[in-house]
Amino acid sequence: EAGVLEWRTVNVDESENKHFVKEYQLFTKSLIVSILKDGKQVSWNNLDQIWKLVRDQKAFTEYVQSGVRAALEPEKK
Repeated sequence: EAGVLEWRTVNVDESENKHFVKEYQLFTKSLIVSILKDGKQVSWNNLDQIWKLVRDQKAFTEYVQSGVRAALEPEKK
């Protein structure tokens, strides 16, 4: 609603971030789209196709944009 989108890089090798591996079922570097409401996570999605698209900038960008839009859609209702 406020138009705020925050991009964070998290190193899961750091002890304070290790919980993300279990929470998001990570096995490699990933792009997680997480929706927070009142400071609490209400939904998340792992955009797991990024590594297949990383060499195709247009497809990669479209995939990420589409994933973010899809995550935000329920918020508009």
